[in-house]
Amino acid sequence: MTHQPDVITAQLTGEAIPTDSSHALKTGYDAEHEAWPPQLASLAAQLPEVVRPGTRLGEVCRTAAEATGIPAGTPVIAGMTDGCAAQIASGALRPGAWNSVLGTTLVLKGASPTPSATTPGSSTTTAHRTAVGCRAGRRVWARARCRRDLTRPRWTPGRRPTNRRAP
Repeated sequence: MTHQPDVITAQLTGEAIPTDSSHALKTGYDAEHEAWPPQLASLAAQLPEVVRPGTRLGEVCRTAAEATGIPAGTPVIAGMTDGCAAQIASGALRPGAWNSVLGTTLVLKGASPTPSATTPGSSTTTAHRTAVGCRAGRRVWARARCRRDLTRPRWTPGRRPTNRRAP
């Protein structure tokens, strides 16, 4: 299994590389325990190694340097999803602080002193947990809600999805 950014970074370094934890959340990674959950044990051979964003993955290889113009030896660093980066950049890291990002999906994120629970079987709301920072020795948890693909039918949180267009 490979996440989209991993394809690019592998081409830059010339070798298979680990994925960052924020992208791994999309495929079930447990950020609280920094591990793949036991439910995915049967897929262990297919799951990538996971590192924290900001981890050095390698350097731009000669082939990639020739193809891109990026100097060989330039460090390649693990990044993170746009939603996680936007939450950090907006400063929404203290419990009760919220941030929203509108791109391919609409992401609303807030910080909580405790992990949030995922609602099993929910099709219109997803939640995942990310330890985004530490404050006074305690983890601060991000709550992500209302992720939606904007190419799909319009919906409002709390209502059933609909194909009707807005007037």
